Amino acid sequence: MAKKVKLGDILQVLTSQGVAYAQVTHKHPEFGFLIRVFPGFHN
Repeated sequence: MAKKVKLGDILQVLTSQGVAYAQVTHKHPEFGFLIRVFPGFHN
């Protein structure tokens, strides 16, 4: 179920190599929300 994204939210992304995390950093007027992807994969 999709939820509303807010600045500062942490996103969990399931991949074939493990779980990755990203953070919503700001909202661009043309491109929408921008995220910072944290390095590495987690169990």
